[in-house]
Amino acid sequence: MEENSFQVYGNRRVIFWLSGEMCEKPEELILSPSFRRFLDLALKNLQRRKSPLLQIFGETRITEKALEKLIETFLYLTKLEGQKVPQIVEGSETFFRDQELFNDFVEYLYNYWRHFERFVIVSDTARDTFDQRPYRTFNETIERLTHLVRGVYRDIQEHITYQHPRVYRQAQAGADVAAIASPKEITFPGSVYDPLQQVPIIRQVLLYPPLVLEPPNNKRTGQFQKVEDNPFPEGYVFHPRKWICYPAKVGELTILVYFHETFFELGFSLCNLFQLAGDEDLRRPPDGIYLYGLPEHFLSEHAPLPTVFYDDQEHDLILGAVPDSEMFGYFGYLKKMILTQHNVKIMKKGRLPFHGALASIYMEGKKANVLIMGESGAG
Repeated sequence: MEENSFQVYGNRRVIFWLSGEMCEKPEELILSPSFRRFLDLALKNLQRRKSPLLQIFGETRITEKALEKLIETFLYLTKLEGQKVPQIVEGSETFFRDQELFNDFVEYLYNYWRHFERFVIVSDTARDTFDQRPYRTFNETIERLTHLVRGVYRDIQEHITYQHPRVYRQAQAGADVAAIASPKEITFPGSVYDPLQQVPIIRQVLLYPPLVLEPPNNKRTGQFQKVEDNPFPEGYVFHPRKWICYPAKVGELTILVYFHETFFELGFSLCNLFQLAGDEDLRRPPDGIYLYGLPEHFLSEHAPLPTVFYDDQEHDLILGAVPDSEMFGYFGYLKKMILTQHNVKIMKKGRLPFHGALASIYMEGKKANVLIMGESGAG
């Protein structure tokens, strides 16, 4: 079983993969490798900005010893008032020379953590139990993390300032998006797709509104081009801590959407558009597979703009693929490709899909279906 992992993508996204126990106590959080890595990131950000907050160290260069001293100081500040800490942690009096500045530094750490888009994936490739009682799983992981982070922040601040807030604002300090992702044995129609078996399948999603995610791009260009050769990447390893699958129920079809960590904020947004496929749907072979975030060199040989789909007639499914470049980091590359796969599959069944909106109107015992059609983007 893999241990919990903490990944930072760029300067805007944090991904927690949880397969073991979540921190329960302040000392477990502060002494964790994840907190140390976060602290390093926060300090590097201050150094780039040449921030006066670094003056709490009293030195021009932050040494490893100074960082260890800061962590130990935080550890005692969760339990003791600031005036008592220098009596226990030798050298920590440097941080308390300017209590207001030290308090501002703690406030910065809290806000710097909250500026990230924070994703928590509860997954264990060795078992399939987390999704049996999802509410309890979310409570024991995501809710616990929220209260723990917020509690540590407030305890430290109050022990520095000797003051309690008059108004408590319950800002979201844990995850913005959380998911339970369980291993599932998918009935792929051909062994060519078996490398996808190791990717965890999302079974439940937890959102904390209001949720505002910032995608890498805000427009879509080009078109989805049909190709004659299967673009599935032969020999590529779909790492289960880099990829995750959203099994989308698209009308009567089931399309397995595999998205790379590059596009996590977009992939999880699918839950506002398509229902998660049920266990019964996953027992059947999928109608389509979408690989969103493949290394570009696997696709560049297939088309000039490598946003492609392939009609795998041998295995009776439609395969879509888009590269991991931020150029394709727009929700339209998800929604429109999925709908393209759906439409091709439906037309092969001899039915014509419409691009529009359908409403059933009931009035005085009568029923009418109204279909409104228009060009894409017409509203």
